[in-house]
Amino acid sequence: MKNSTTLLRRWLLAVALVATVAAAGWVGDDPEGDRVIAAPAADEGARAQQAKPPERRPVAARPDTGGALIDTEKLKQRTSNGKVGDMFSTPPPPPPPPVAARMKPEPPRAPPLPFRFFGRLVDDGKTVVFLDRNDEIYAVKVGDTIAGSYRVEEINGTEVVLTYLPLKQRQTLPIGTIN
Repeated sequence: MKNSTTLLRRWLLAVALVATVAAAGWVGDDPEGDRVIAAPAADEGARAQQAKPPERRPVAARPDTGGALIDTEKLKQRTSNGKVGDMFSTPPPPPPPPVAARMKPEPPRAPPLPFRFFGRLVDDGKTVVFLDRNDEIYAVKVGDTIAGSYRVEEINGTEVVLTYLPLKQRQTLPIGTIN
């Protein structure tokens, strides 16, 4: 069974190959292409000069010109400035951005405060605030510096005022009211 299927496939492929070659030969047959063109003999040369040139068909009229033929003189006129562009040259620079885009960029801002209020302690009139950052607790009072980046400027009943030292910007952290 397997051998007969293989044999049948081979025969079908052979038939398809023969059909393809025959079709290519039939399509490629050009009766005019087989003619050999010879140079005219001396007496034929005079007849060749007397032969008329091939007829030219008239140019079609353009519908938007009211039926007039195309004016070929206009085609000969140059519309450019006479300079030939260099196709490998760099393109001209882009136009300048709009006025709004040319305005000064905003100055940098301090990042959001990384602290959460954890608690407070008032001892002898001095307030100590406990701040949490990534599970690390800081006990700070006015004037302390936290992690080299923040300085505590003020502690009042509702907020802690901190300065972000690299940009010298003040930020506030709400801490609630004292009961």
